[in-house]
Amino acid sequence: MFRFIALLIVTSLISSKEPLKIDFGLEKDGQRWGVTNDTVMGGRSEGKARLTKNSVSYSGHISLENNGGFSSFKSPYARIDLSDYEYLEMRVKSKGSRFAFTLEMSTRFYRPYYKQLVATQSEEWETIRLKMSDFKLYRMSRTNGQALTEEDAARLIRIGFISDDKREIDFDLEIDYIRFY
Repeated sequence: MFRFIALLIVTSLISSKEPLKIDFGLEKDGQRWGVTNDTVMGGRSEGKARLTKNSVSYSGHISLENNGGFSSFKSPYARIDLSDYEYLEMRVKSKGSRFAFTLEMSTRFYRPYYKQLVATQSEEWETIRLKMSDFKLYRMSRTNGQALTEEDAARLIRIGFISDDKREIDFDLEIDYIRFY
């Protein structure tokens, strides 16, 4: 019996992951993240990211001209296994902008991805917590309602923020950190 309990303890220690944290700012993580606007498909939206000492400021304008309507700020492509994490926490501030956090499994924009909408409440720093199981599967901005599976969470290749609610708006989002736990 003692050997079985010891084995359970060792197994849980080995399989439990430490929180994964991405800090934004000069000389911190997130320097290789980039902006992609709908201009890649002929749209006219503008978004830009600027690193500050302790954060990144991502701002711009969403235009619906020429079938536009999105701007995104995302990590570089790399294998990301988030299957052991239950929550995503982010510290952000915004001027009331709506945005979403995305989890991608393909380099092709038309392939399914997971997304969860986020709405900030004020222009002050907020800590927002999202449950990983609340991410829903989307394809071409439409959801089928399927929740994030453990299999898909293990094979992610890119994460990020997107402003894509198809409204002509200015947006401003400042990001301190993202943490998975």
